[in-house]
Amino acid sequence: MIRNSLSPSAAQGFMLVASSATKGAPFQRRPVDDGASVSTPGSQSTAPHWVKLVRAGGLISAYESADGSAWTLVGSDTFTMGSSVLVGLAVSSHVSGVNATATFDNVTISTSGAPANQPPSVSITSPAAGATFTAPATINIGASASDSDGTIAKVEFYAGTTLLGSDTTAPYQLTWSNVGEGSFSITAVATDNGGARTTSSAVSVTVGAVQPPSGLPAGWSHADIGATPIAGAATWNSGTYTVTGSGADVWGTADAFHYTYTSLNGDGTIVAHVTSIPQGVNAWVKAGVMIRASLTAGSPHAFMLASASKGMAFQRRAAANGVSTSTSGTLSTAPRWVKLQRNGNLFSAYESADGVNWTLVGTDSIPMGTTVFVGLAVTSHNTSAAATCTFDAVTIQ
Repeated sequence: MIRNSLSPSAAQGFMLVASSATKGAPFQRRPVDDGASVSTPGSQSTAPHWVKLVRAGGLISAYESADGSAWTLVGSDTFTMGSSVLVGLAVSSHVSGVNATATFDNVTISTSGAPANQPPSVSITSPAAGATFTAPATINIGASASDSDGTIAKVEFYAGTTLLGSDTTAPYQLTWSNVGEGSFSITAVATDNGGARTTSSAVSVTVGAVQPPSGLPAGWSHADIGATPIAGAATWNSGTYTVTGSGADVWGTADAFHYTYTSLNGDGTIVAHVTSIPQGVNAWVKAGVMIRASLTAGSPHAFMLASASKGMAFQRRAAANGVSTSTSGTLSTAPRWVKLQRNGNLFSAYESADGVNWTLVGTDSIPMGTTVFVGLAVTSHNTSAAATCTFDAVTIQ
């Protein structure tokens, strides 16, 4: 047996011989601490019989033999164990309260026949260190990876501690879309077939703010989010925002809409008066205030909206790429006031007829970072038409 620790639930690999030939010589193991055990049957043999375990990094392979010379592989598996493990001889009677005595000879422990698994090498090939982009950015990330004593199982890409995705075949690539403003440290982590991992040197990139389009207040930007078949638009004139958006919906696991937004650090509240929503495009044309973790289509968000003819609703996605949920408000439409309030991870949504007397529609806990995007969202709920909605009295506090 090779065992991670003396804990009864420790990860372990066990190449054994049972007392009955009908039970044979299986390879039994628990790949992770506190995990479930699994078994791979070997031949229907019993003692005397030879058994062998070979550890190479995270990979343990089990063998049996009739003569100690010609070995047959029973199975192999990847284990989560430390660099120092416990190795030795294990006996279980399989009967509570009864001991069983077994004998062994020719016991050897060798490192020369099983060289340690060498970790892979990996480096970022693109983007270049110090590269700059404009939000919402599309960043193509590439990595080169190799393994001197095996193969590459996968390469994962990270921005800081956030996993962006992975690739299992060379060339190792990933497209990071709709990246918002900020400075990011990009790394690649290669894992080989033995479970060894190597992290590349970090590449720092900067995503700058979009230059405010003509007519929008300073600090505000606008962008299509997700699969929008018709390009959106946003303007501001004398306190009125006019936002045009297409897309199937803001719903499910990925959104499609036009977003007019600015950044918010920490807690805050956005209020807007939805003054018009077009009729005839779709009953579920949505216009309202949104607080969003990122500019990706599957981002967590909170959305207090008015619809063309389905009433008011507090809709949200509590986790990245998770399912959306909805709490209905009144059966009202524009003109109508909407408000979202953030207090840590708690989001509260309100509606009002006059902007003075507010009715709580719902609250939910939605984990987000300190800096988020806040603004006005419009989706046409129609993949062949856009919807133009207007807002005024927009405030962020």
